[in-house]
Amino acid sequence: MKKLRKLLLVGAIGAVVTVVAKRLQGGGTEPTWQSADSPR
Repeated sequence: MKKLRKLLLVGAIGAVVTVVAKRLQGGGTEPTWQSADSPR
């Protein structure tokens, strides 16, 4: 059970870091997946 909690914690931190990094790279206007999905 401790291993699962540690894995979830590491995953959550990784997700936050990824979001922050994408915001800094893209200027924070909109998520990259939205702009990539728009052109059809």
